[in-house]
Amino acid sequence: MSAEQDFEGVMGERKKMGNAAKSKAVESIVEALKRQGYCVVSLKYRIAARIDSEDWQQKTPSADMYRRCYSKDQVTVSATIMKHLKSSHHGYDKYRPLDKVKQK
Repeated sequence: MSAEQDFEGVMGERKKMGNAAKSKAVESIVEALKRQGYCVVSLKYRIAARIDSEDWQQKTPSADMYRRCYSKDQVTVSATIMKHLKSSHHGYDKYRPLDKVKQK
């Protein structure tokens, strides 16, 4: 399941829940995005991106620049979720393949 599908599924269910359940939903989305290596690349547009290529260092030596300029794997997140993700500048500097992401 991709981060977008996970996000959309949880957000659809979130409308039916109380506050405690909503915070659990947000926590699960944040954990899924962190496991997959997503970091915030735009505060204004609430965009999170990840390093989506194993050979990303051939394009640019900076993980931050790769996420902002070259990554094709970007998602739009809510302001609440965005607060819990790392910024791209201080984010992960390794490629995390989606098919090998450890699920809880």
